Amino acid sequence: MKTIQREWDWWAYHYRVVHRSQIPGIGRWDDELVELIVHVLELKPGDRVLDLACGSGDHARRLAPRGLDVLGVDISPSLVAHCRERAAEQGLAPARFEVGDD
Repeated sequence: MKTIQREWDWWAYHYRVVHRSQIPGIGRWDDELVELIVHVLELKPGDRVLDLACGSGDHARRLAPRGLDVLGVDISPSLVAHCRERAAEQGLAPARFEVGDD
């Protein structure tokens, strides 16, 4: 698994953070997807959410301000570091991000 993690880490970061940020309207699409998730799952403040393969954490960081206890997990250490930095910048203490490689 460590070999996969090492190989994927660079590609994942560049796709999710660099290229994805250049897609016009991606933020609006993310907002709409999160609204759908909250509605379908009937999420309420205090509910726990696990975001597996969280990537750049865009969805987890949109869920946390709703009072949800969010844990994002990804195999890519660089993406998890990015998620943590962005969450800290946004003051999203309830959002946690961990590397999951097993």
